[in-house]
Amino acid sequence: MNVAVVSDFVDPENWGGAAVVAVEQVKALQENGHRAALLAPSDSGMQISDITHYHWRRRPGLSGVWSLRRHIANAIGEVKPELLLLHQPLSGLMAQRTFPHLRFRYFFHSSWPQEAQSLGRRRGLWLRNRVESAVLKRVERVYVTSAFTRDVLQRQHPEVNSCVCENPLAVRSPPFMADAASAAAIRKRYAVDRDHRIVAVFRRLIPRTGIDLCLKSLVRVTNVTALIGGAGEMEGELRAMADSLGLNTRVRFLGYVTDNEKVQIMQGADVTAVPSIALEGFGLSTLEAMACGCPVTVTPVGNNTALVRACDGGVIAEEVSPSAFSHALEACLSREWDRSALSARACCAFSWNRHAVALVEP
Repeated sequence: MNVAVVSDFVDPENWGGAAVVAVEQVKALQENGHRAALLAPSDSGMQISDITHYHWRRRPGLSGVWSLRRHIANAIGEVKPELLLLHQPLSGLMAQRTFPHLRFRYFFHSSWPQEAQSLGRRRGLWLRNRVESAVLKRVERVYVTSAFTRDVLQRQHPEVNSCVCENPLAVRSPPFMADAASAAAIRKRYAVDRDHRIVAVFRRLIPRTGIDLCLKSLVRVTNVTALIGGAGEMEGELRAMADSLGLNTRVRFLGYVTDNEKVQIMQGADVTAVPSIALEGFGLSTLEAMACGCPVTVTPVGNNTALVRACDGGVIAEEVSPSAFSHALEACLSREWDRSALSARACCAFSWNRHAVALVEP
């Protein structure tokens, strides 16, 4: 089958979860013998390697909306897909309005107005909801990543009559796998004190990911060094917070981290912290850490709790607060983990191959 995966935005220099999913879907579809292409802009205009990617530079404002429609129309005209898999409402609306006769399915990560609210935006929420609803009404199937996202979809859009199917996300092994040899290299590379344990954190530095909560928790946990990878609007604020909390010698802000470096850090860390405060529809960061054999400490938000329980891969905080998260971190650090067994459980339970098969089944 010829499939086009359509996304509002991907950026190889600042991955978000939805972008990772779109790229992995194209890879998995290609590996299963389908023709597949990603249609998506980026801020840098960079092309994703190893897949067919029709790309262009994203433009801001209303001019960017019309540019998006033009580029998507050109790309669809060139790809000539039998099926379009839409990832966001705006690009989905452009594709549906331009090619109404084509087949459409939708991959629901989260609610567009809820995402906007999590970023502190108050205007345009009604319009976002109307656009999302209009797109969902015109697709033949909606995929959700978990029972949690199914509930979000049904609460936000009870009018959607399309077939809703649960299709969990996955990990690719390798590179996500346990490797005990990484610990010494990571400790040396980042000059971690010999008696300190390593807490890895890989999140976008935006409010909903809870990095501020994590920093406040670390004050209460002794003899740990946190390696925080990621970029975002809160970076300056978080660096200042770490200094004010007296954590400047125990926290390393790494900025953008390559995929290979991210994997090595999680393989070598004692625990990965996922301190989300909202919109954790599936928990891909949580799954990736467990696939590296690294136990996780998570907040009880979204699908995190179900993932951790499914893999027996970490400790769930009792509530979303610094004190609860610090207790969970200490509990996770004090337990002996069979890292190879944890990696095997995560990789076996969540497969991109199975995910891709479900995307195109009748």
